[in-house]
Amino acid sequence: MLKERRRLFNALHRVAEASLVAGATPAAYLLRQAGGERAGLHEGLFPYEDYTVVTVATVVCWVACLEFYGLYKSFRTRSLFEEAIGVTKAAASATLLVFAALAIFKYPFVSRAVVGLAALWSYAALSTVRTI
Repeated sequence: MLKERRRLFNALHRVAEASLVAGATPAAYLLRQAGGERAGLHEGLFPYEDYTVVTVATVVCWVACLEFYGLYKSFRTRSLFEEAIGVTKAAASATLLVFAALAIFKYPFVSRAVVGLAALWSYAALSTVRTI
């Protein structure tokens, strides 16, 4: 039964991880907005609607990097250390791709702190989920 449903489970796994990454950007936005107001450093973030393209691009980059580093292949053949190294490489690559895309496509209104914090949260969430 499990072998028959393997494609479904693989798709659900990708959707679950994409959801974790997608949820990190709005959370980082809210934290940056609240933290900036408390510290008196809030120069005003653009509305979150302007970040939706960044959120979609971030999810695509993360899923592509996870696939590229072979993290959607059978996990039974990898040790926990190999899994952690793979997630770290994918996270670093995806973060660099997102920052490069922001520079290339000239998105000056996007807070780099929001993108960086979202990347850290995504990395922490994926590392935790994949090691459990």
